[in-house]
Amino acid sequence: MTPKDLLLFNQTIQKYSEVSSSSFNILADHCQLERLGRFEHLIQERTRNDFEYFLIQGIAHRYNVTEAGELITTGFYMPQTAITPNFARTNNGVSLFAVQALTDIILIKIRVTDLDTLRNTYIDLRLFGQRVVEQQLAAILRLEMAFRSMTAKERLALLRKEYVNVENFIPHTIIASFLGVTPVSFSRLRSEIG
Repeated sequence: MTPKDLLLFNQTIQKYSEVSSSSFNILADHCQLERLGRFEHLIQERTRNDFEYFLIQGIAHRYNVTEAGELITTGFYMPQTAITPNFARTNNGVSLFAVQALTDIILIKIRVTDLDTLRNTYIDLRLFGQRVVEQQLAAILRLEMAFRSMTAKERLALLRKEYVNVENFIPHTIIASFLGVTPVSFSRLRSEIG
């Protein structure tokens, strides 16, 4: 990892919880850098994956494919965020959804077993892990409740608040999928809201 990669990784970790420099250095020693190009997959739906990931640069999304073959986006990952923890994104070790890069991305990855050992050894890393779970659960519940009770126009306004400028970087068909509208309806909404 370059010094810039380490800095971005440290900033990502510190966004969730304060971690000492010694604990961070130990964590970083167990991690690897991974780069993916636009539209490459980090995780495929219904496959095994034994890593935890931290997105330090770029934008990705999680999605499922319906029986009809339609791709449904269920969330976005913006720079300097943790990808949904392994225990929450898998069932019996098998991925519940796919994660795909929407821009070129840089990630830091660590084996689940290694992170579990570190979290059980270092209190600040344990607290960090708890904060990741808490923040992701709160965000998912907030979006789920909003999407069940809001109009499409209100959902677009929320998307713009939660994922600032995402419309400028990723295909609008993916955003339409996330909002639960057709691409034509999404275009109309954008014109109405501005």
